[in-house]
Amino acid sequence: MTNNVLCSISTRGRYDSTLPLTLQSVATQTVPPDHLVIFDDNDDPIDLRENQMYYYLFQMLDERGIKWAVVFGERKGQHYNHQKANQMGHKWVWRLDDDTVANPDTLEILLSHTADDVGAVGGAILTPPIKTKKIEATGLIDNISSEPNIQWGYIDEVKEVDHLHCSFLYRAGIMDYNLGLSPRAFREETLFTYGLRVKGYRVLVVPTVTWHLQNAKGGIRTNIAEYKNL
Repeated sequence: MTNNVLCSISTRGRYDSTLPLTLQSVATQTVPPDHLVIFDDNDDPIDLRENQMYYYLFQMLDERGIKWAVVFGERKGQHYNHQKANQMGHKWVWRLDDDTVANPDTLEILLSHTADDVGAVGGAILTPPIKTKKIEATGLIDNISSEPNIQWGYIDEVKEVDHLHCSFLYRAGIMDYNLGLSPRAFREETLFTYGLRVKGYRVLVVPTVTWHLQNAKGGIRTNIAEYKNL
């Protein structure tokens, strides 16, 4: 039986830091995705199959029956990469940043809350050290400028919200990512998940945890001048 889930990871500048931890968390899910695509946005991409650490990680994915691929990106920003994943023909896409580590049951829990009227499901996105266990927030788009993101604290019950960020499971092929944003593309996840809400789908936060190992280097923190083809 397949859940028809693609895991999409866009990476830049994190070969030797957090990306391996992200891949390990994918390989050890209690309910694994069917496919994994790594979009490599590095200026000088390498063949990860020739790196011993990645060789072992790819072997772990093979053992779990997770089909995987590395796709060289256009270096225009992760929203371009995630839009490609959005159009690959899967029912669901599990979006992960390359500095996140999902708890082993995260995908299983996210999938358990999917339904015909659900457009996206996310859990807590926690950056250690945890200073506040629960965030007092509504998750409503009208309050986006006046409250913290509800996912920055533990989620203790299922709640409908207007938008999600960072990592979540979403229904593919319904909403497009905004490709008019800059390569850093702040708020692209907000725009995308709120778009699903506007189209009539429910957006949920549920009790599960993905750890955000906020990396000072790489990703959107890369100097914008380093991006090519702009």
